[in-house]
Amino acid sequence: MEVKLEDLMKAKTGIASADVTPDNLPSAEVMTAQVEKVVNDLNPEERAQVDKIKDELDLTDSTAILRFGAPAQQKIADSVGGQSGEKRRGYQAGI
Repeated sequence: MEVKLEDLMKAKTGIASADVTPDNLPSAEVMTAQVEKVVNDLNPEERAQVDKIKDELDLTDSTAILRFGAPAQQKIADSVGGQSGEKRRGYQAGI
């Protein structure tokens, strides 16, 4: 099954990505309330992990942010692609 960004955007927002504009996205207040709800639903162990990451991540350092996000992006790519990163890199290299 092929996963397309258009389908994911529509499923998440109810809006096709081609139709996304600042006018039809949730307000900052709504998004803040949604984040607060998710944070409040964390168990103590999850909350401690989030706080540890938050304290270690310097949001003024773009390199640190990229280093933090890269592994998560790779995990998503691997799960969507159905192959491990090593298999994909080997395939691309012709190995």
